[in-house]
Amino acid sequence: MQTCQVCGKQNPAGVEYCEDCGASLRPASGQAPAGPQVAGTSGPVAPPVVTTAPPVGAAPRTDAAPGVAPELPTAGVPPLAEGAAAVMPPTPVTGAATGAATGDATAPAPPAPQTAPQPPAPQAAGAAVSDVPASPAGLRPRLVAKRFGALTGEEIPLLAQRLVVGRFDPETGPVDVDLSGAPGSEHISRQHAELYREGDGPWLVRDLGSTNGVFVKGGREASFGPRITAPRPLSDGDELAFGNARFVFKTN
Repeated sequence: MQTCQVCGKQNPAGVEYCEDCGASLRPASGQAPAGPQVAGTSGPVAPPVVTTAPPVGAAPRTDAAPGVAPELPTAGVPPLAEGAAAVMPPTPVTGAATGAATGDATAPAPPAPQTAPQPPAPQAAGAAVSDVPASPAGLRPRLVAKRFGALTGEEIPLLAQRLVVGRFDPETGPVDVDLSGAPGSEHISRQHAELYREGDGPWLVRDLGSTNGVFVKGGREASFGPRITAPRPLSDGDELAFGNARFVFKTN
């Protein structure tokens, strides 16, 4: 049987023209003979194309034309399915990113937050900062008035480092320790004496050029000494006389 290449009619062997369409059944010059037919088909089946892949591990061809990349071996590599996307190899992660992703202990830790400096506590309203050195604990330097040989309850606290003893006068103004109301104040000068101390040192008394002078009697002395002409340190229990006004120096 011969198959017509135009209409697919099965013609008896030896017939030169198709009985249906009249097409020539002779093969054209240089045309390959028709291949074998497969049952259930109406035409010849093209012979399968066999591609011989180079063996695994073979070197790529080097006889390609210049400028054309050599053909690489593809044996053993399965083809991609239609519509499938090529899978790229994962990008290696190095350095600090590796430690951050895997929890590596060598990854640098974030810097610790800094603590802002605390401002100084505000000072209470009305509180004053004194530049006067505090007296030793338990000591209260003061003058206690003495009359008729006995101490009275009248006290004059010494709250500053320097105190001028005298009388108020409209021309010279007030003084720190005003003895205007003391007995015998008529013998007290307007600026009679000064009580002072240097730092934490002892208290001293000095005459400021008074008319009737300053006298001191030590705690263990029986009588007053001569009129002082230079500053004299005071001890607890010493008695002072500013003119006729007498006081006892006390610290406890």
